[in-house]
Amino acid sequence: MHKQQATRVVWIDIFKGIGILLVVIGHILAEQKNCPPLYNIIYMFHMPLFFFISGYLYKQKSNIKLHIKGKVIQLLIPYTFILLLFIPFNGLSTFLSEPITTKSVLTYITHLLTGGRNFGGATGAFWFITCLFFVQTIYNFISVKFNSRNVHLIVFTFLLLSYINSVFYPSFWLPGDANVALFALPIYHIGHLLHKREKDIISKPIIMIIFAVLAIASVFLLPENRMDMKNNMYGIPVITLLSSIIMIFFMMYISQKIATIKVISSILSEMGKASLVIMYFHLLFIAILSRFMISDIYLVIPLVTILSYIIYYFTNKWRISRILILGSKSDYYSRMKK
Repeated sequence: MHKQQATRVVWIDIFKGIGILLVVIGHILAEQKNCPPLYNIIYMFHMPLFFFISGYLYKQKSNIKLHIKGKVIQLLIPYTFILLLFIPFNGLSTFLSEPITTKSVLTYITHLLTGGRNFGGATGAFWFITCLFFVQTIYNFISVKFNSRNVHLIVFTFLLLSYINSVFYPSFWLPGDANVALFALPIYHIGHLLHKREKDIISKPIIMIIFAVLAIASVFLLPENRMDMKNNMYGIPVITLLSSIIMIFFMMYISQKIATIKVISSILSEMGKASLVIMYFHLLFIAILSRFMISDIYLVIPLVTILSYIIYYFTNKWRISRILILGSKSDYYSRMKK
């Protein structure tokens, strides 16, 4: 039993490692003049992947207030601390490109406070943290307060509302990309449901591979079959969501196979453990490298990933940095006891 549990954790870290590598590659490809098809393929599923695995790992907490406090420690404390660290760099980048006026300063402050789609540059990926916080908080609330049938109904309603927002009112958004939680929560729910049916899905690899190939091929026929969750653009309603889930299932299968290959699994699992830190810092390093005219993607991808991982490595050495950057609940509570 212990061995099976250990194996499960390894493939989950690998899964997250693959996901964060796709995030890095996607953002680097976005800087290219002519984005290759790989960009569209990545943007079909790379962000849903993280909401899915978060749902897969979800465990109901009956104490709603304690659950929220835990998520504040895990997500919002690092979010706030790292955002404050980035203010000098982001501010410098902003005000080098436009004159400093009362209006521009107020706009900059407003963007910092509202976050979500207002974030760009080095903080462009920060929207994910606040959105994940909303998803986890809302999902635990409805799981505690409603029976499973009503949870399904609420989740389906959220999905409908997300498409209404995306198709008919695309300019409407809420601070912290809270509106994106309408779409992310159903993916989170699917991840949670799959935890009980995982073996049924990955036990049919041939069927899974065929569907994955079809999903990838669809990008060449339907370039709009991709997502930009940050800006509540969810591709072709239902079709892109299904394509995304298929690719996530496929990545899950691949991750479990990679878990048996020692060297590759150790590298990817370490990246998975560092995934949130890489998410926070990779755009900063992409921006710095671009200022040094380093744009070769085959050089930028490993450099950005390694530099971000180094921050994780050293951050993991001290309690205060584990609290402020890694969102360690155990370190936070042990410090509060003193």
